[in-house]
Amino acid sequence: MTLSTVHASLNRLEDKGMVASQMGESTGKRGGKRKKYFTITAFGAKTLADVREQREAIWQMIPDTALQVKLGHA
Repeated sequence: MTLSTVHASLNRLEDKGMVASQMGESTGKRGGKRKKYFTITAFGAKTLADVREQREAIWQMIPDTALQVKLGHA
């Protein structure tokens, strides 16, 4: 995964209100470029928790026998 892919994803999340960003100070170490910092918003944290809960509920619906692998049978 490239850095530009990560930034594109973060920018989409920011457009949806799930993360917020702020620019840091420029430094000589970065050639005078400023670093962009992202933080998760309350809405983003709630959405993440909701999606995690939904994913867990889906996994709970799968019977244990469906996840057992039988070796030696083609």
